[in-house]
Amino acid sequence: MKQWLRQFMASGELFIWACGAGLSLSLFMIAGLLVLILVNGFGYFWPADLVELTLKDGKHVIGQLAGEEVSPKGIPRIRMKIGNRDLYGLDYR
Repeated sequence: MKQWLRQFMASGELFIWACGAGLSLSLFMIAGLLVLILVNGFGYFWPADLVELTLKDGKHVIGQLAGEEVSPKGIPRIRMKIGNRDLYGLDYR
């Protein structure tokens, strides 16, 4: 048994298989990392749901809902991200 083990270690076949297993593991990890980056990254470029609201003065505002709250007077308020800082000077309205 010792002779067989000594010949097997001397041939280097065990280390060739270990190197191949390590290479395949690292390739799977790199592919998994790329898939993770793609899945999480596509959400950044996907457009959000837009809502159109009509204000009391008759103006229309189109944007993304960013939050809702009730003022101390009991009036509900909606915060919208309008994204036209160059036109209005505001990010939210």
